[in-house]
Amino acid sequence: MALDETTAFLTGFCDHHAPDPDSRPQVDALPLRAADLSGLPPGAAVAIDHVPAAIAARSAPQPA
Repeated sequence: MALDETTAFLTGFCDHHAPDPDSRPQVDALPLRAADLSGLPPGAAVAIDHVPAAIAARSAPQPA
């Protein structure tokens, strides 16, 4: 994905999930900027890989 496509994707994501630009700096919208996370609910991070070579490597037979 090119830089301009990435920028457009992230801008669309922010516009969808935090349509009011004034709300974006708040901890609920951007927890990484919080000085203290103790008041927030637990969270989970999920990373998904869609690289065809990585998918093929994971599905290949593993040596015994």
